[in-house]
Amino acid sequence: MKRSLKILFPGLLAAAALGGCEKFVTGFDVNPNLPSAASTSLLLTSAQVATGLQEETGAMRVSNIWAQQFTGVSRQQLSLDGYQTLASDYDNDWSTVYLYVTNNARLAEAGADVDKNPLVKGIAQTLEGLSVGQATALWGDVPYSEAFNPAIGKPKFDAQKDVYASMQTLLTDAATNLAKPGASPGAADIFFAGSGAQWLGVANTLRARYYLHTRDYANAAKYAALGISAPANNMTFTHGTALGSNQNLLNSFLNNDRPGDLTADGAFATKLLASGHNNAKTTETGRLNYFYAKTFPNGNAILDYEPNITNGAFKIDNSYPMVTFAETQLVLGEAQIRLGNFSAGLAALNAVRASHTGSGSLYTANGAVKYDAYTADDFAAGGMAVYGAANANEALLKEILTEKYLSMIGQIEPFNDQRRAQPLAGGSVLAKSLIGVTPKTGAMLPQRFLYPQIEITTNPNTPAQLAADLFAPTSVNK
Repeated sequence: MKRSLKILFPGLLAAAALGGCEKFVTGFDVNPNLPSAASTSLLLTSAQVATGLQEETGAMRVSNIWAQQFTGVSRQQLSLDGYQTLASDYDNDWSTVYLYVTNNARLAEAGADVDKNPLVKGIAQTLEGLSVGQATALWGDVPYSEAFNPAIGKPKFDAQKDVYASMQTLLTDAATNLAKPGASPGAADIFFAGSGAQWLGVANTLRARYYLHTRDYANAAKYAALGISAPANNMTFTHGTALGSNQNLLNSFLNNDRPGDLTADGAFATKLLASGHNNAKTTETGRLNYFYAKTFPNGNAILDYEPNITNGAFKIDNSYPMVTFAETQLVLGEAQIRLGNFSAGLAALNAVRASHTGSGSLYTANGAVKYDAYTADDFAAGGMAVYGAANANEALLKEILTEKYLSMIGQIEPFNDQRRAQPLAGGSVLAKSLIGVTPKTGAMLPQRFLYPQIEITTNPNTPAQLAADLFAPTSVNK
């Protein structure tokens, strides 16, 4: 596994860094860096490593700054913290989606068809679903139906709802393929070594994620129940200790690439963990210390917090979570409470809380933890988990979303929730998230990524945009 990462990872980083000069939506079949003659196994590994890049680099940092889990304090990160951003800021993220993940996944799917190997095809389809689904969540309308047709030089942008529908179709087909026998890709699958059952869990969790995005709560609950069944089945990007090769990517950014540009000074997440989310059944010290460390400028007074790169979530060899049991259960919990099923929603929340204290807990080595099971009384009037909510259902919904926000620090999905998750009674999320995040500047929270300059320059079908469009909700969030 780590041998594959060491070989492919630097090349992908270099290609991504040079990506702003090229058109990445069409013409992939002739790209010299990605020859179509490569073996199916190599294409699969390449798509998987690129998926790690997509989830763990630029898009993740922007999402976490805007969800106030991190704080930008210098250069580009400082501008992002104040909601100042340019189309060119998203060139690498866009090219990673279209060139390095989805193009390689498509080529691997074609190779799997030639090999008559439905298992590998299902894995590649799941990677495509993760990549393009994340793209439409962040940008809204994106190219998809025409994006990989070499006869179409300037692909149209499909409506966001249509892209989500296409992802459901794709992931349904992936699930069918993953349930069939096939030759295992073995070590070429850096995530699960060819386990169709584990990949099926990921595909179903992604289906649940996207149904939640589009507010189809019945299907979100249905597929979450079929999703990742235990933390041991999480999809994580494994890292090692080789600098510039296989290390944790945020660790690389903070230690090597842009030291001092990103902290957690004043971040909303640190305030929740330090005091705002502790009660008689909850002690967050271990989780706070897992994700964050105190900053000691010049060895003197404590300043604030920064991401923990020493012995926590972002240390050099710590794996990066991409699709997890915690997310699966919390999607299930939210979907159930929105369907009016309080007990089922509470059970899903308690399943995640229990996972924080077991033998596989991430947090216990970093300090005291307590996550006792909640009861219905805790969300009734005067209960310890009400936190100002109007009623028990609203209180449980807020707690589920808060747990998800804190469980997924350093991931993209809390930003998607921030723009989507309204109270049960409805209402705008432009000025305040349901868990309490408010704008750093101005009156509105960011609502989308800007379309990248590489696409604006080369594809006349790119929707016109202004800087103010940063605050315009995507169509599924209106």
